[in-house]
Amino acid sequence: MEGLLIELLKNIGIPIAVTIITAILVFKYLASKWIESKFTKSLEDHKHKLENEREKLKFEINSLFNRVTKIHEKEIEVLPIAWKKLDDLLDLLRKFIREHHCINNKSPKELDDFYKESEEVADACLEFQNYITKKGIFLSPDIKNKFKEAERAIRTVWAKRKNAESDNDRYDLITEVCDSIKKDISPIMDEIEKLVQKRLGFPEK
Repeated sequence: MEGLLIELLKNIGIPIAVTIITAILVFKYLASKWIESKFTKSLEDHKHKLENEREKLKFEINSLFNRVTKIHEKEIEVLPIAWKKLDDLLDLLRKFIREHHCINNKSPKELDDFYKESEEVADACLEFQNYITKKGIFLSPDIKNKFKEAERAIRTVWAKRKNAESDNDRYDLITEVCDSIKKDISPIMDEIEKLVQKRLGFPEK
């Protein structure tokens, strides 16, 4: 290498050789800077892309969280109303059974009262069913299904009592109706109460 440099100096002269060497060094320096600049720009572009993706992901997470929060808030609004409607429906059924318990040879007025109150229970069942159908989208599946199960059980007991009327108030049918409230409906109500209290954040008993 040293011999080649000496030979170059002899052939082209020192000034030209210095110029060439300087040009080579400048080129190497500029090339190094260009590569460094390209790498830095590429790195910055990558960081910018990652930052954009992070912000996009953050926005999507916040949007999802807001939707979940709104749904939860709506559920908190619906639950007490649904529970009250169901509880009122059960009270209406109990009143209907209690006030028309084993009454044989009913007077026209008693029969009229019986059928009126029977229709009140039926209407309340339908009202509750419609409410759960419309608002059920805001309820968790377990609570929604339990509400529906309770309504079906109440409607079944109501139908039994109504049918017992056409069978001359058979005592065994009336007894079965009363037992059904305790055996079939009350356990479901207890389950719903626990689920609702849990969703509303009540401390566990």
